[in-house]
Amino acid sequence: MRFIYRITGACITLLLALSITGECSAAEKISWKVATLAPQNVGYAKEFASILVPALSKATNGNLAVKVYWGGVMGDDGQYLQKMRIGQIQAAGMSAEGTLNMSKPLTVLSLPFLFNNYEEVDYIKKKMTQRFDSLISADGFRLLLWLDQDFDQIYSIRFPITRLADFSKARFIIWSGSMEGRFLEQLGTHPVISAVTEIPASIKSGISDAAFTPALFVVGAQLYSTFQYVNPMKCRYFPAFTVCSDKAWGQLQPQYQRAIVEGRGKWADDFCKASRLDTEKALKAMKDYGLKFVTSSPDEIRDIRNKTIPLWDEFAGKLYSRELLNEIKGLLAQYRSSRKSG
Repeated sequence: MRFIYRITGACITLLLALSITGECSAAEKISWKVATLAPQNVGYAKEFASILVPALSKATNGNLAVKVYWGGVMGDDGQYLQKMRIGQIQAAGMSAEGTLNMSKPLTVLSLPFLFNNYEEVDYIKKKMTQRFDSLISADGFRLLLWLDQDFDQIYSIRFPITRLADFSKARFIIWSGSMEGRFLEQLGTHPVISAVTEIPASIKSGISDAAFTPALFVVGAQLYSTFQYVNPMKCRYFPAFTVCSDKAWGQLQPQYQRAIVEGRGKWADDFCKASRLDTEKALKAMKDYGLKFVTSSPDEIRDIRNKTIPLWDEFAGKLYSRELLNEIKGLLAQYRSSRKSG
């Protein structure tokens, strides 16, 4: 009889242990709603689905399920930030607008003529990702991937824009905040302010006739049939961060958090390599379609640069610290010097 009791007790203990283990396992399953303006299967969205989503699943041993809401069905970037703060969504793939509005110090990355090429951008990513981690964490978010919106090109309808004097004759549309507005004001134009979702209609209806914007946006919004000219001058870079809320980050086990932090550099490299190639393809496709590519001479670029560089100091102490600006300038100077000596 005692033997039967011992066996029964052992079985009950085992069943309880299995039950508890099952509850813990079930508790590890996490679901995230992720929103982005990118239309499904186009450019950025392809890499989002093929690189980031599987990588997050692998880093969390399959315990994180990600549901992506494409093409702005969950609103715009401003709404994503609000929805992350109140828990309606857990993460978002932000455009430049959302990235810069999420945390003011990030504006430093979009300063005119700060970067000359993607090699410099990647160098700063390597050196300063942890620095920007702490900056956006102060605003309640966690950096998953530092991606690119692009070096924006200059698109126009009525005439090519290559000289400083051309800007005052065009009606530029903007959507990325105070930095972009001041940038265009410095160039002599009075920008038309618009929500990003209203830009295609505004351009097609003639409310505006020029824009600084990435090639993939022009293709995705089918604006290549409206614009007539494109100037690929690299006058400014825009980041596009993919982030989650602090609360969503806290749902992850510490080992999952470590795996994401350790893996995200490689994920971002793969993502950006593919998206930059997509940009090249988009520009070629637009050229084949009939858009006229125009370029600015070195003297014309110098005039535009000299007119906009004072914005670096104007916004220091307002949107970002002078210390942060000087840190980036110092690292870029080191990188450029090493390239020349090499």
